[in-house]
Amino acid sequence: MSTFISPISKSGQITLPAEVRRVLGVTLGDRVSVRVQDGQVSITSVVSLSSLAGSVPPFPGYDPRRVDQYIDEANEGHAAEVIAEMNS
Repeated sequence: MSTFISPISKSGQITLPAEVRRVLGVTLGDRVSVRVQDGQVSITSVVSLSSLAGSVPPFPGYDPRRVDQYIDEANEGHAAEVIAEMNS
């Protein structure tokens, strides 16, 4: 575990040292979550959906123009599972 000291500015801000930013994997414009519990502060990186775009390849045959159809098919499949469970 490492400890870093950072001064508090007049507006109450602190600067995350470069090593902390590197460990969190954050850069300019990224967001972090600050949690206070029992007098302890923890800072974690916040992952946005837009930052994940393109990180997972689409399934074979995926057509972005058919997204609504894919959602409808998934909902129908889930509904069938629920009905089958209710009837058992």
